[in-house]
Amino acid sequence: MKTKNQLVKETIPLLKKRKGGAVSLILASLMTEAGRMIDEGFQIADIEEAAKEAFGINKGFLMQMDEKGIPESINFLLFLEDKEETDKDLHAVYDNFFTLPISFMEKLEEHKIARDKASANWHKKHEIRKKSDDFLLIDMLKNRFRAVSFMVSSELVESGVSDIESIENICRNTLSWDKGPFTMMDEIGIREAMDMVKEKMELSHRREISFYIPRLLITQAQKNKPWREKGSKK
Repeated sequence: MKTKNQLVKETIPLLKKRKGGAVSLILASLMTEAGRMIDEGFQIADIEEAAKEAFGINKGFLMQMDEKGIPESINFLLFLEDKEETDKDLHAVYDNFFTLPISFMEKLEEHKIARDKASANWHKKHEIRKKSDDFLLIDMLKNRFRAVSFMVSSELVESGVSDIESIENICRNTLSWDKGPFTMMDEIGIREAMDMVKEKMELSHRREISFYIPRLLITQAQKNKPWREKGSKK
């Protein structure tokens, strides 16, 4: 019989039977990663700065949750966390990639009992917005965010949910990133991008959180070729 730790080391695709489209799954994965960073004790200011630097966005994922509404954001994540019925037995122990962080569930309870709902947001109105000067920490968190986006985007393509150009357009036009994930991987270098994904996988597995590396991404790294050749559509 396989133990929980053995299951954590297996590679089971995350997205093939998931609810939601490409934009929902990419956004949910990054919001969830922000919550896991909170669970690990990182400061909100550092997490938000890393998210902005990772994707060239004006607002971090926690601010986006505040603006959408904490209950609405968490209910959106809970909807995506609920796997298809036929998938539940297979992933009963292993597949917890989209399981909500403890900090999110605590924040939802805090929001329910708060008279002033704004006081239960991640960002408090009376607080001065801080900007971290710990550049090494920000860079590490930035790479974690990017690794998640590389993994999820590659799995969406491998699963046939979307294609490279559609994901590039979604990330730039719907999520307001300055560059799509495949463009970022090409600019970083496919092997360095793969190293970032491996590092995130190892961290996740140490915490018994599933993190699948798509075969498509592994193959591309082995080829050591960019996803999009020079002169292709950007």
